[in-house]
Amino acid sequence: MYKKVNLLWVILAIALIALLAAGCQPKAPATQPAEQPPAVEPTKAPAVEPTKAPSLPEGMIDTTQYKKEAPYTVCFSNASVSNSWRVAMNAHVDYQINLFKEQGLIKDYIYTDANDDPNKQISDIEDLMTKGCDVMIVSAATGEALTPVVEKVMDAGIPVVTLDRNIVSDKYVTFVEQNSCDMGATQAKWLADKLGGKGKIVLLSGLAGATPAEDRLRCAKEEFAKYPEIEVLAQEYAQWSPVEGKKIMANWLVTFPQIDGVWADSGLQASGAIEAFQEAGKEVPPITGEDWNRYLKLWKQLGFPGYAVSFNAQMGAEAVKVALDIVQGKPVPHYVNLPKLIITSENLDQYVRMDLPDDYWAASLPEVAAIMFPEGSFEKPTEEAPAEAMVDTTQYKKEAPYTVCFSNASVSNSWRVAMNAHVDYQINLFKEQGLIKDYIYTDANDDPNKQISDIEDLMTKGCDVMIVSAATGEALTPVVEKVMDAGIPVVTLDRNIVSDKYVTFVEQNSCDMGATQAKWLADKLGGKGKIVLLSGLAGATPAEDRLRCAKEEFAKYPEIEVLAQEYAQWSPVEGKKIMANWLVTFPQIDGVWADSGLQASGAIEAFQEAGKEVPPITGEDWNRYLKLWKQLGFPGYAVSFNAQMGAEAVKVALDIVQGKPVPHYVNLPKLIITSENLDQYVRMDLPDDYWAASLPEVAAIMFP
Repeated sequence: MYKKVNLLWVILAIALIALLAAGCQPKAPATQPAEQPPAVEPTKAPAVEPTKAPSLPEGMIDTTQYKKEAPYTVCFSNASVSNSWRVAMNAHVDYQINLFKEQGLIKDYIYTDANDDPNKQISDIEDLMTKGCDVMIVSAATGEALTPVVEKVMDAGIPVVTLDRNIVSDKYVTFVEQNSCDMGATQAKWLADKLGGKGKIVLLSGLAGATPAEDRLRCAKEEFAKYPEIEVLAQEYAQWSPVEGKKIMANWLVTFPQIDGVWADSGLQASGAIEAFQEAGKEVPPITGEDWNRYLKLWKQLGFPGYAVSFNAQMGAEAVKVALDIVQGKPVPHYVNLPKLIITSENLDQYVRMDLPDDYWAASLPEVAAIMFPEGSFEKPTEEAPAEAMVDTTQYKKEAPYTVCFSNASVSNSWRVAMNAHVDYQINLFKEQGLIKDYIYTDANDDPNKQISDIEDLMTKGCDVMIVSAATGEALTPVVEKVMDAGIPVVTLDRNIVSDKYVTFVEQNSCDMGATQAKWLADKLGGKGKIVLLSGLAGATPAEDRLRCAKEEFAKYPEIEVLAQEYAQWSPVEGKKIMANWLVTFPQIDGVWADSGLQASGAIEAFQEAGKEVPPITGEDWNRYLKLWKQLGFPGYAVSFNAQMGAEAVKVALDIVQGKPVPHYVNLPKLIITSENLDQYVRMDLPDDYWAASLPEVAAIMFP
């Protein structure tokens, strides 16, 4: 009897706990419009249902129900290729499809084009549903019209990835875009600030009813509303057409005697508007645009005040990658927001291609651009970038879960702490997915001998794959080669070895970083002046690569004199100490090349304490450097060393032990911060050790 009563109480207790747990289910936190589509019409922020996959991190979708064996049939219902950007985006889709075909992952690719006719696209999709699609990508002609048929596809058990233009319900697996609301607001803020917060402007939008156009326009208007002395004279839709943009602007130039600025959500209609000003014999006012080469060429030739925010055509390739992840049953994000490329007068020369046709888009993958424009050269930013060959990893394939080992040089500075936090974040995601059972970590405290010993010990721990961030490349090369000889695949991270005996090297190209910083500084000084060079850690490949390529860049400027160079160990303290000595030694220092914001910040403090004006000085995306820049107003320029490479290295490591082909070299995109977009990245509310290029999810963990 007592046993029955006790059992009844246990059952009741379990039921009560379950009810309480259900009632306490946390709500998804509110997000800023610039990070995800705002939860207002016409595009809804993707809402994540925690009950869909309670074991997955927030924002991730469980796709096990869609898992199938390769090869797959991928279908793409495209609104159109009615303008130059859509041709480029579609070329990125084709490129990624062909890569997966070569890998044996895709057997059939079925494509339809609706010529921007919603009714035709509905018919196209209904027909595709009969073609055996394993997954469908949809770029909607208009969101509202396509919503019912996309929901019908999902109800039929075919997963949908929406691309570029979304539907108006939440019934899809993943939406891939570059955030259009943020794009429109960013363009608007630049224009308003350029005009000093006052003036008469006109708004040239894209295609009426298309979610990117509507989102850009809405969020631009919200931004302009913050400036009471900005008067919007008129707004029209130019259908993302240079011809329409020119026609509309010609009419406005007759109607309005004064137009101080033009907000155009794309370089397409912006280019037509520019031609209208030229033909009317009027000076082109500040005008926003996009990364379309025609707009960039006009900007370069005419010298008007321009500002371009990309709509990243790489989203086409990304949508295909997500589609393949879905049919392989991998968790995928409900929302993918590609990084935007911002082009200003300071970096225009880096992106405009006077040697290429108008229809080149600067944010394109070089591989895709090379296919579209075979007459052009699309080499890496420097010849030092390793080739992106694919590596066959079938010899390393094992069954999950895996043991991942990481031999880290150190966490001896703020950036390395951030990079390591990205490693931890990705490891924990894979642990939650049941892909990793053990993670073994060692820290060498920047001692090469200790790291060699660490790695030799890790070789006895059953590592399925090893990540190595080398204290110094030369010292670590023999032991890394030994690991490879033992059949354990190695991913080198951030700091490489000096041989080619590893599977993949993950970084943001350091040679390009150093050269980019150097070019800005030389140009800022008008090609002449006395400068000093503050490097990082002697012997570390990123520091040596940055320094070497910076010197090569400065050598192009015969009137630039390098007074001195020292290694500051990526330390603010050392940077300050070295600069204090230089300020005594050299009566004139016109500029400072620092390969990191760490020592740059110390150097800035040395100028302050010496009572001298801070000259142009390069840095990185470290918040301390950005804060000093914001507070003091010196001429600054930051090139990130993208801490997200930590997470990327873990992803590559898992691909290797799953036997997937991986690139031999992964070069993460760089973030460039200028005086024109500083406010977008500096965080005065966060500690100095925040890095602006960090994943928001990782930053939220580090700075709750």
